[in-house]
Amino acid sequence: MALKDGLASELQHEVISTRKMLQRLPKDSLGWKPHPKSFTLGTLATHITDLFSLLNTALISDDIDLAAGKSADKVEPNPEELVSRLDTYLEQGLAALKNAADDDFTTMVALRNGEHLITTLPRRALLRTLVYNHVIHHRGQLSVYLRLLDVPVPSIYGPSADEPI
Repeated sequence: MALKDGLASELQHEVISTRKMLQRLPKDSLGWKPHPKSFTLGTLATHITDLFSLLNTALISDDIDLAAGKSADKVEPNPEELVSRLDTYLEQGLAALKNAADDDFTTMVALRNGEHLITTLPRRALLRTLVYNHVIHHRGQLSVYLRLLDVPVPSIYGPSADEPI
């Protein structure tokens, strides 16, 4: 199996899991946060969704500026909008993976925040850390938020207390 095929399969699984979480977001609690230093529920869900857009970006660019994607707009999204965006990012990511060659994954990619160089990594490592692992990390946080709000937590990699497999 080519690397891009494995990444595409994993992407589809992660999107399915993320979609289940987003569909359970209580609209009346999007401004809620468990601690003053925490993201709101809506901000965290938006961040998770938008991380999927970085897959396409990381596959077509050798220099990624995180500051370029930041918005001053702090409007809490609705769950349906987030699911729609997630599906768009999935289509874009799968198309970019389909067009990728094995050599593309060894190309070094710079990750910046404005003028500040954060790191330079092989594209494969950048995809793993910036997209896949990052999504999994924050989706875990989102599951805690849902639990604290008494929203049933879906099964992701195995059963949850609310959803046996």
